[in-house]
Amino acid sequence: MRRLASRADAFVEGFRPGVAQRLGVGYEDLRQANPRLVYASISGFGQTGPYRAWPAHDLSYQAMAGLLYNLIPDGSSAGRPAVAIGDLSSGMFCALGVVAALMARERTGRGQYVDVSMTDGLLSWMTTALTSQLNRGGANDPIGGEPAYGVFRCADGRYLTLSIAHEDHFWRNLCGVLGRPDLADLGGLERRRRRRELADTVQQVIAARPRDEWVEALVRADVACGPVLALEEVVADPHFRERGMFMEWEGPSAEGGQTAARPGVSASGGGEHRWLVNHPLRFSETPTTIRRAAPRLGEHTEEVLAEVGYSREEITRLREEGAV
Repeated sequence: MRRLASRADAFVEGFRPGVAQRLGVGYEDLRQANPRLVYASISGFGQTGPYRAWPAHDLSYQAMAGLLYNLIPDGSSAGRPAVAIGDLSSGMFCALGVVAALMARERTGRGQYVDVSMTDGLLSWMTTALTSQLNRGGANDPIGGEPAYGVFRCADGRYLTLSIAHEDHFWRNLCGVLGRPDLADLGGLERRRRRRELADTVQQVIAARPRDEWVEALVRADVACGPVLALEEVVADPHFRERGMFMEWEGPSAEGGQTAARPGVSASGGGEHRWLVNHPLRFSETPTTIRRAAPRLGEHTEEVLAEVGYSREEITRLREEGAV
C-alpha cells in the first residue's frame, strides 16, 4: 500500500475511525511515503467526537441530522427514505474535498487529510432549519408549512406533488385551476396558519381527477408541480431521454476488445449490452462519456501494480500469498 501511495494523488478509505491506522495504512503511515498525498476518510460521524465509533447506517445518520423530524407526524412511524442520502452525498462531499485539497497542494506543495462525516454533510443540508433554531430558538419552516407543498393522491390512485414554497402568484394560479378563487388572495402567513384546513381542501379537489390530467392543467397554468413517477415511468420519460440521461453500452466483445458508450445507438459486435445512467453534468468544452462500466472486484489489480513497477513474477507471488 505504501508503494502504491508513493505514486498516488489521492487515497480514500471508508473504515470506522481507527481501523486504517490499525492496518498500518492511516494518514501518518502513507504520508511518510508521499508528503503530497491527499488522504480522505469517509465515516458515519467523523474522526472525532463522542459518536465517532458508533455503529450506524444511512437511516440513522439522517435521523440524527434532523432530516426525519418532520416525517413523523404525531409520533407515528415515518416512511423509510428510498435513497441512501448520507452515503451518496458523502461521496460528493469527499470528491469536492479532494479536489479542493489538490488545488491547495498546487500552492503549498503539500498534501493533507480530509475528514468526511456522512452526518456532518447531512447537517449542513439542514442549514435553513437549523440556523433558525440556533438564532431564534424555534423551528422556522416556511416551505414545510405551506399547504400546497406536499404529495397529493389523485383519482387514479397515483400521486402528484405541489411545490409552492412561498410564492403568492403560484398559489393564485393553483386556486384558479382548483376552482377556488375565494382562496386566491391568502398571503403566506395566513396560508401557513390555516395549513391543515387548506391542505385538506386541496386534497379533496385533487382526488377528483387522474394524475396526468392534473399535471397538464397545472403546468399550463404555471403552477409549481410534478408527477410522482414510478421507476418504469422514469426510464421512459421523454425529458430524461432527450437529455441523454440513459445510454446503451456495449461491454467487452468476444475478442476481448471494448467499445465506448454510445448514447442512443444499439450495441452490436458480440459484446455485453447494458443500459446505464449517464453522467448528470454537461460541460461545453470537455463533454463527459462513460468509456467502461464499473470494474469487477480486482479487475485492474495487475494493471495498477504494474504502473508502480511490480513485475509479473512479483504480482504472481502476491496472488499466491493472498495479498491481492
